[in-house]
Parts: sequence; structure tokens; C-alpha cells
Amino acid sequence: MIQIKTFETCESFLRYYVDNDGDSIFPMTLQYLNYDDMYTDDKAVIWNVAEDEGEPIAMICVRKMGIIPDSMHISVYEVNINYRGMGYGTDILYNFMKKANTTYTLFTSPDHRSFYEQLGFVYSPTEDSPNFYIREPKSLYGDFNAYWFRRRIHWTC
Repeated sequence: MIQIKTFETCESFLRYYVDNDGDSIFPMTLQYLNYDDMYTDDKAVIWNVAEDEGEPIAMICVRKMGIIPDSMHISVYEVNINYRGMGYGTDILYNFMKKANTTYTLFTSPDHRSFYEQLGFVYSPTEDSPNFYIREPKSLYGDFNAYWFRRRIHWTC
């Protein structure tokens, strides 16, 4: 069963990350941790891990203060390199967003555009942010439900 684990502190997340060999299975997360102190600041971010029977499948980091009012900004989303291409990424992010049912924003490269659009994100570039995407809560209950009910992954939250 997939479970989303939310860490109370960045320190507890970092211990988990090290204990589970995060450097080798989540290389992008390592880059973020080395790039900006915000990713280890309890006042700025909340780290979450999706696990399947204790195995870390995906890392999700959200900013406590969204880019736009009353929103959550996904700063880091990465699937374990051993689980990519199996459908876990879509399912995990969908269920994570469904829990809060709020507006989500993120920045991503054009290479990942179709992945986020299938989850209801809309490409919303600005002059300062050409790779900005936004997903309103209602997007979770649209056409994606047909996809979701075909999935065979069981969830607990």
C-alpha cells in the first residue's frame, strides 16, 4: 500500500533521506538540498515521502507560503529512479494533491509539460516565469477520474 509520510521537521526528513540512501535514488532532490538553504528550513517547506511497504517511492516538497495567495507550491517532486515509468509518479502526485484540495503551482521544464497537464495543471507563463504551471482544485475531479479508477494501486493516508 502506498502511504504518504509527512515530516514534522526538515531534520527528521534529512535523517530519513540519509538512512534510505536518498543520494543515489533521488539525485534531483540532492541537487535541491545542496542548492538552497530553504529546503532545510522548517519555516519554509514541508517534506513528504510516498512509501510502498517502507520503500521510498517519491519525494514531495511544498513551500508553506505559496507563490500565489491560498495556494501550495510544489518545489520538488521526484520519483525514485528504480520506479520511474511504472505509473507511480502520476498516482502519488494525484493523491497527494487530492488530500489538500487547494490550488497548486509549480515550475517545470517543457519536457515535463504533458505529465503535469494530465494532472490538471495549466501552462500559465508570466514575463518572469516562463515555465509556470497552476492547477485549480476543480481540476482534480475532471477527466482524470476515468484514468484513476483504472489504476490498481491501493492507498492509505
